[in-house]
Amino acid sequence: MDVYPNTADARAYEPVVTVHDFWLLALRLATAFCLIYFQAWDQIKMAWAFVWEKVPWTLVDQMSAASFPTPNILAPLLIFLLMVVGFALGFGFLSRIISLIGVLLCGLVLVAQLELSTSLTSQTLILYCSILLVMVFAGGGRISLDALLTRRKKTA
Repeated sequence: MDVYPNTADARAYEPVVTVHDFWLLALRLATAFCLIYFQAWDQIKMAWAFVWEKVPWTLVDQMSAASFPTPNILAPLLIFLLMVVGFALGFGFLSRIISLIGVLLCGLVLVAQLELSTSLTSQTLILYCSILLVMVFAGGGRISLDALLTRRKKTA
């Protein structure tokens, strides 16, 4: 038994998928689905209508009332970033960075008391922040796009 493994041997770094990775996958997929379907999907349709058809949007009014600078730009950007966070989290792409951005966005919505949907309460936002903080520290796991892109190629 070697005390110091041969680091040149590719087998020393073979990833082993564990139960922990399946739970991270389930957590990522459930959070991404809920974030996209329940919070951002209706808002992205309203953002599209606001930008291209000049339809009034309540989120812009809420952001104006909360004294945000240029709410006409920040409201669509907020919803676009929520969609990006949801999709990237679902695929496990840049999991830690995306999760940190998601924590900041959910914290912004919580502090500014913006109403994105009727199901988005302060408890739900705190739950999203908690789950995303777990993802910041745990990463995407071995069943993610991050793990696929960072695996070492086997040498002959």
